[in-house]
Amino acid sequence: PNNSIPLRYELKLKVNVEKGFETFFGDVKIAIKILSRTNLITLHSKDLHIKSIRLYSSLLLPFFYEADRDFLNVKLPSEVEAGKEIILDISYVGQFNINATKGIVLASYDEGTNYIFTHFEPIFARFCLPCYDEPAIRAVFSVTIEHDSSYDVLSNMPVVSHDKTDDNHTVTTFEDTPQMQSYLLAFFIHKFPFIENNNTRVPQR
Repeated sequence: PNNSIPLRYELKLKVNVEKGFETFFGDVKIAIKILSRTNLITLHSKDLHIKSIRLYSSLLLPFFYEADRDFLNVKLPSEVEAGKEIILDISYVGQFNINATKGIVLASYDEGTNYIFTHFEPIFARFCLPCYDEPAIRAVFSVTIEHDSSYDVLSNMPVVSHDKTDDNHTVTTFEDTPQMQSYLLAFFIHKFPFIENNNTRVPQR
């Protein structure tokens, strides 16, 4: 359905890559513009366990799946007029694909050193977050990842901050992306050594 579009995603993920936990925890706030009067928002979601969906982070909303189309349907308390904007706050738990080549992948090397990477093209972002997983739809992404402090994390944009937690984790926050398709979202959590050259317009590593 084309009754709404995303404007912005604020994605927060928590992973434990050091211990190789096969699940991750997510929370995403989606700013949505209503295009035609509706009381139903339809997102894509694949293999995610939705814990709660709230309107403006307060009112708990009912939802249901259409598994054959990877649809997550969210019922609003009343119809919303075209042109209005709403914010859905979705808390969920996801499952890594193990040594696979799509979605959000947990892999390892050197007898147990784990790393995480993503491959969302063309329609695999739905394994990572509930979203409008359509190549024709663009939005801004704000990404924050909590991870083991011994790991480095990369994403589409430069890092804004690294904040330590009490449990030997680091919360890494990135700059907002330009408007882009969901399949262009990417991140990589690793211990790989690297060399770099910053004497170019775009830093290379």
